[in-house]
Amino acid sequence: MLGIAYGSWINLLKNHNNELRELVGMLEVKAHGYEKLAYTDMLTELGNRRLLYKEMSAEIERINRYSSPTFSLVVIDIDHFKKVNDQHGHLVGDDTLKCFSTILRGMIRPSDCAARWGGEEFAIMLRNTPLAEAIKFAERMQTLVKEYPFPHKMHLTISVGLGEYDGSETEISLFHRVDRALMRAKQNGRDQLATAE
Repeated sequence: MLGIAYGSWINLLKNHNNELRELVGMLEVKAHGYEKLAYTDMLTELGNRRLLYKEMSAEIERINRYSSPTFSLVVIDIDHFKKVNDQHGHLVGDDTLKCFSTILRGMIRPSDCAARWGGEEFAIMLRNTPLAEAIKFAERMQTLVKEYPFPHKMHLTISVGLGEYDGSETEISLFHRVDRALMRAKQNGRDQLATAE
């Protein structure tokens, strides 16, 4: 009798163990989905600013720990984007942002991090990339945007701010430096790039 009870108890434990494994698996899938939502811009399916800061922080930590090569940050603003929404409507504006994100995805490497910062601003962290290489990246991006067949035969340009991590700043101070460069590019007439001081 004791053997039968013990056998039943073991079977019950095995069944519960299998059920718990299934439950843990389902919870892990859900958690991964929630994490993706937390770090993804829903319109463009690029990263968002939360992901960019997380990736920059990890990269700064890696550089400081291992004396690894530096990275550059590129911040892009689509020039006069308000006119797109005003003249063609927000749905065309959304399609235009999706097209822009397609260009961006086609240019970056798997190790890079591209994010929609907000509105029509985007930011890219280029790992193992000094400023001179980031400038070449931005110039190629400007050319591709000018040549891209956007909806309604729109011809767009971009303004770009760039900066290289200096080895001592935080991800936030680097972003502010590069954002000021972007502001200079816009104030100087747009459709150009400016490097952070």
